[in-house]
Amino acid sequence: MDEIHVLQKKGESEIKEGEMMISAGQVLFAAGKEKIQKAEELIKEAKIAQKE
Repeated sequence: MDEIHVLQKKGESEIKEGEMMISAGQVLFAAGKEKIQKAEELIKEAKIAQKE
């Protein structure tokens, strides 16, 4: 019975760890998308500046 309890606790803590990794990943993903948008804006500005 104890072994099952230990495995259950380990599983629960690994689920929590996984959820934390997912939320950290979502934050990084959002930051990455924002960085790409800013880079695309810079590229557009550079192209406009080239034409002038």
